[in-house]
Amino acid sequence: MKSKKEKSIDLCKNIVENLRCPFCYEDVEITLSMTCHNNHNFDFSKTGYLNLALQSSDKKYNAELFKERYKIMGLKNVYQPLVDALTDLVPWTQHTKVLDGGTGEGSLLARLPESVKIGVDLAKDGIVLASKNYPDHLWFIADLANLPVKDNAIDRVLSILSPASYQEFKRVLKPGGELIKVIPNANYFKEIRELGHQGDFDNSHTVNRFKEEFPDYQVQTLSYTVLVNEEDRESLIKMSPLAWDLDEKIVRNYIKQGKDRLTIDLSIYYGKRGLV
Repeated sequence: MKSKKEKSIDLCKNIVENLRCPFCYEDVEITLSMTCHNNHNFDFSKTGYLNLALQSSDKKYNAELFKERYKIMGLKNVYQPLVDALTDLVPWTQHTKVLDGGTGEGSLLARLPESVKIGVDLAKDGIVLASKNYPDHLWFIADLANLPVKDNAIDRVLSILSPASYQEFKRVLKPGGELIKVIPNANYFKEIRELGHQGDFDNSHTVNRFKEEFPDYQVQTLSYTVLVNEEDRESLIKMSPLAWDLDEKIVRNYIKQGKDRLTIDLSIYYGKRGLV
């Protein structure tokens, strides 16, 4: 049986013609590491991920956050209706090259139908966990503003509850390639948002930015609730930036006595890159 590292090396070899060096943008070759023609070298980790980042991420996106996120997204599978919606939105094949920008610990990408899956995130702790739990896909620590992918190489880019780097996404997408962006709506995680009395939610800037970049778009909404228990509420508090500035007493009270439901309220935007 192949190790996680060996699996990742094989997967990289299969798409090596689509990859480039993040330092000099030259072609790369895959042996026991990834090396470019200017001898920039990147070693595969024991679990198979590649660290291609030129900088580090916000330290708040740490191992504890992604461990709790994995419990909610990977084990409890809170986002299965979203996975189902994305599955039905577009055709999937084993040859479709899909890049998930801001993949976190990778659970959403891993649950999507069979395809060539590349998860990218600047947060090392997220990619480390993704590579441990989902060894059948490629995981890169990399900046969304400097993707280690050649021009016109990717069939589909996903941007799920994550910032978007539209210039890079358009660069790596094939002509006619697809961007799917998932944006939170006003009631998303409202049970946690209400704890901080954070005022009216406004996603108009994010929505308008997408429309500017992809004026020929489709959109659908997805709203549902899931049951959560005390353990789930603790995970939600630890994984959500909405809780970072909350008073400790409020946090403890929510974990122990908070609402037993969580609201997921999303918009799914879908657009295609032009043919030129």
